[in-house]
Amino acid sequence: MSEIIEILFEDVDLNQTSIFLRNISHNSKINNFRIMGENYEIGINDEVQNKIFYFLRDLVSGDMYIDFSGFEIKDIMFLYLGVHLFNYSNKYDLYIYFNANELIEKISTFHLKLWADKVHNIIKSKRFYCGYEQAIDFETRFFSKDEMGPLKDWNNKT
Repeated sequence: MSEIIEILFEDVDLNQTSIFLRNISHNSKINNFRIMGENYEIGINDEVQNKIFYFLRDLVSGDMYIDFSGFEIKDIMFLYLGVHLFNYSNKYDLYIYFNANELIEKISTFHLKLWADKVHNIIKSKRFYCGYEQAIDFETRFFSKDEMGPLKDWNNKT
């Protein structure tokens, strides 16, 4: 099994995150959709988008996971993108997961950081971290909102 690279966006704005997730679902294929451990049958993306909207509107505490394929960053197609939204104490954290082998092969940390900065501004997160899973751990981090982490750039395509 491949290692996972995650980007954790802490304390995100729920309305902006909902819009962001709808945009991803319009431009990708949803493979799996799970709310608080319960799997939902995947139909057409519009039906899933409605379920996402209602879940986000009514969420008091818990989590939601969506598995996408065919996702693009900087015109580069990715086979896998996982999105996990947690709600706790009226705060929301958004985790985005990539297959490390695929990510490292296709994009540089520089371009991933640019994309993360863009997402951060869209969803109005307080801070973010990117690294091998658990990205919040400094030892496994590539970068955060404010600084580079201890892991080196994988020095590939720019």
